[in-house]
Amino acid sequence: IKEAAMQMGGLKAPGPDRYQGIFFHKYWDTIYDEVRGITEDFFLKNHQSLGALNITNLVLIPKIPNPEGVSHFCPISL
Repeated sequence: IKEAAMQMGGLKAPGPDRYQGIFFHKYWDTIYDEVRGITEDFFLKNHQSLGALNITNLVLIPKIPNPEGVSHFCPISL
C-alpha cells in the first residue's frame, strides 16, 4: 500500500477523492492506519465497504443564458 502511495505523482491533478499524491507523501505516518484499514476491508469483505467512497454530488453549470437542453449544461463533480 505504501509503495503505491509513494509512487503517486506529488502535484498531479487530484482524482475523484480530490487528494494529490503530495498529501499522502507528507501525511503518510498519520493516515497509514486508516488507509490500510480501508484497503483491507475492501479486499477482505468482497469489495463492498467502499460504496460510500463512490458518492459524489453533480452540479449542472449552464453554458449559455436560458439553457433549454442537456447539451446546454456542463456537469461538475463536487
